[in-house]
Amino acid sequence: MTPKFAEIIYEDVKKLFPDGAVEKYVVPLAMSGGLPKRINPAIRLVHRTRGIEVTCSDFRTHTENFVAAVIRLKIACDELDEVAGQ
Repeated sequence: MTPKFAEIIYEDVKKLFPDGAVEKYVVPLAMSGGLPKRINPAIRLVHRTRGIEVTCSDFRTHTENFVAAVIRLKIACDELDEVAGQ
């Protein structure tokens, strides 16, 4: 994934939910004393009104995990809407 593509897809994916609908958290890295600090690329998203939570740590970067998590959250919300509509 090129940096330019990552930037474009990141901005586009953010548009799937209105501002303030989703909280984004960086999942803390489990560390034991004395180990050098590393960045954990895992992302956790919580849909505020629906209470749906999605965590993604499948990829090496925050951007890739964020994009995957937003898509998974959107699918989960759509499935919930589908069930509620039946």
